[in-house]
Amino acid sequence: MTISFTRNAFFQNLFHLSDDELKDDQHVADLLTAYFTLMNFEAKVKIDGDEVSVTLDTTAQWKAEADREIEKIANFAAKGNYTKAMKGIDRALERHPHASELHRMKGQILSDQGDSEGAVNALIDALRFDPENKWALIMMGNIFARDQNDIETGKTYYEKALEVDPKDNIAMSNIGAVLMERRQFVEGEKYLLRALELNDKYINTYLGLALAGQQQGQFDIAFDWAIKGLKNAGDKGRVGQMVLGIAIESAEQLVQANDGIRTVEGYMAKLEVASGKPIKVEKSNEIPFAAKLEIAENKDRDYHLVRYKPNYTAVAHLVLHELVHLQFVDDARKASRNELYVTRPAHAVKFRSRLGKYITKLNKAGYPMASVDGVIDQLFSGLNAQVYNTPIDLFIEQYIFDNFSRLRPHQFLSLLRLTQDGIKAVTSKEIVALSDPWILDRSKSYNLINAMGLRDIYGVDLIGRHDPAPTQLKKAEKLFKEYLEYKNNKGPGEEYDLVNNWADDLGLLGYFELLDENEYRSQQVDPITLPPSGMEGYESSESESFREKEMSTFLEKHQDADINMAVVMFMVGALKSLMPMPQAKIKDIAFQIAQIGMSGISPEQDGYHVPLLPGSDFSGYQMLAHYYVSWALAIPEMVGQLQLPFQQEYAMAQQLLRKFS
Repeated sequence: MTISFTRNAFFQNLFHLSDDELKDDQHVADLLTAYFTLMNFEAKVKIDGDEVSVTLDTTAQWKAEADREIEKIANFAAKGNYTKAMKGIDRALERHPHASELHRMKGQILSDQGDSEGAVNALIDALRFDPENKWALIMMGNIFARDQNDIETGKTYYEKALEVDPKDNIAMSNIGAVLMERRQFVEGEKYLLRALELNDKYINTYLGLALAGQQQGQFDIAFDWAIKGLKNAGDKGRVGQMVLGIAIESAEQLVQANDGIRTVEGYMAKLEVASGKPIKVEKSNEIPFAAKLEIAENKDRDYHLVRYKPNYTAVAHLVLHELVHLQFVDDARKASRNELYVTRPAHAVKFRSRLGKYITKLNKAGYPMASVDGVIDQLFSGLNAQVYNTPIDLFIEQYIFDNFSRLRPHQFLSLLRLTQDGIKAVTSKEIVALSDPWILDRSKSYNLINAMGLRDIYGVDLIGRHDPAPTQLKKAEKLFKEYLEYKNNKGPGEEYDLVNNWADDLGLLGYFELLDENEYRSQQVDPITLPPSGMEGYESSESESFREKEMSTFLEKHQDADINMAVVMFMVGALKSLMPMPQAKIKDIAFQIAQIGMSGISPEQDGYHVPLLPGSDFSGYQMLAHYYVSWALAIPEMVGQLQLPFQQEYAMAQQLLRKFS
C-alpha cells in the first residue's frame, strides 16, 4: 500500500507543519515514519523534491478483511444504528488502523451527532491515509464552511476534491450551496451551474439554486429551479421534499402576487373570436365541482359559460382549464372530428344491474331506498365523468404548461390539491369499506393516471400514496403509455380515441356512447343525457360519487335505533331548499304547513302539497321534516311546541349539510 502526497499547503495543513518544518526533509520523513508505523506495519518514507510517498507492507488479505468490515459497518450506519456502527469502527480500527474509509465513516457519524471537532480529527486521519478520499474532502469542506463558518478553509478542501475528480458535481454543488448560504450569490451560482452541466440529476444542486432565489425574494426563479429539480431528479428523500416545499411556497407567493385573471381574460378574448360565440365567466357555489364549462349548443344558449367556485385555490387555472377544453372542442369541430359523450336510460339501467349486490348491501345496512337511488345515480355520473375527463384533462394540462408559463404556479398548486383529494377518495378506510370493489378499482385506475400526469409535468410523484395493487398500477401505466404516444402530436379530436380505448380496457364501454356531433345534430335521436353531470366541468378528484360514499359512511357510523334516518335525509333536503329563501317567506311556509298539520299528518300517507312550495308532492315523513325544519329556521323559539320528536334528526341533518354540502 503506497500513499502519495505533494508537499504543498494542503499537505502542510494535514500534518500541522510550520513553514520551516515543511521544508525540512528529515523532519517530514521522521514525522511520517512515526505516524504510519502502527501495529506490525513498517512504513518506508521516500521524498523526491515536493513528491512524498509512504509505503506500508500491507497485504491483499489485509485489504479484503478491511473491506468486509467497512461493508458491515456501513449497513449499521445506513439503518441509523450509530451505536453499533461506532463500536464496529473502533474494533475494526484496532486491526485496520490504516483503512481511510473507517476513519471517514467515523467522521460522518460524529458530524451527524453534532461533534464537529471530533469529526474533523477523524477526517484528518482519513485524509492522511488517503489524501484523495473524495468524500472525506467534501465532508471537511462542509464542516469548515457550514459548521465553523470558515468558507476559505472549506473551499480549500472542496477545491482539493475537484482536483481529485474534476467532474465531481457533488463537490461543485457543495461549494456553490455554501456560497449561496453566505449570500455570495453570483459566485455560488457559477459553481451550481457548473455542477448541473456535470450532472443534471443531482437534486441538491437544484435545492441550492431554488433556495438562493427564495432568499432573494425572486420567487419566480425559485419556483422554476424547484420544478426543474423535481422533473429531473425527483422528489424522493429529505432533499427532494425540501425542493417540493420550496416549489409550493414560491408558487403560493406568486399566486398571491398575480391572480392570473388578466392572462385568462386575454386568452378568452381570442377564443371568443375563434369560436364565434361570446364566453361568460361567473362565480357559483351551486356547482358540484371546482369549475364547470357549459357549451352553448348543449344548453341551447348563444354563449358559452364557465362557472367556478371562488373559494378554491388558484381559480385562474380552473377557469383556464375549461377554456382550453372549449378550444379543443372548437378545434375538433373545425376538423369535423368532434364527438359528444352521451348516456341513455339503457346505460343507467345496465349500470344499476351491475351494482345489484352493492345496492342490496346498502339496503341491508338500513339506508332509505331514496338515499340508495341517489348514491347509484351519483356513482353512474361520477364514473362517467372520470371516463370522459381523465384522458382529455391530460392533454389540457400539458397544453397549459406549454403555453401559459406565467400560470404554472397556479396550475401546480391546483393539480397538487386535486391529486391529493383523489388519494383521499380512494384510500380512506371508511370509503373503501363502504365502496363497491368494481367501482373503486376503475376509479383508482383513473386517479392513478391523473397522478402520472402530475409526475410527467411537474415531477411530483404521488402515485404510491394511492396504495395501488400491482395489477392496478400495471394497468394504469399501460394506459398512460398510450397517452404519451399521442402527447406530442395529437390531432384535433384524437383525445376521444383515448376516451374510448381506456373505457374498453377497463370494461366500461357499455355505460355511454360517443356520437359524431355533426351526425347527432343533423337528425333526431333517442332521448339522451348530454352530457352526464359534470362531464363538461373540471371535476375535482373529490367527486360527487365519493361524497355520497362519505355520506353513507357517516350515516353508518352515526346510526342509532332512536334516530329516524328517513327523516334525517328529508330534513337535509328541506334545509337545502328553504335556507336560501328570505326569512319572511320561510315563516309563511312554516305557518302554511302548520295549518295543513291541524288536520293531522300521517307518516304512512303520500301526496301532501304545500302551495307555497310549487310542485311539492310530499310523503308523510317528508312533510313532517319540512314542518320541523321550517319552524326551526323561521321561529326557533316555538319549535318545541310542535311536539315533533325530531331534535336528534335535525341536529344530524345540520351536521350532514355542513359536512357534505
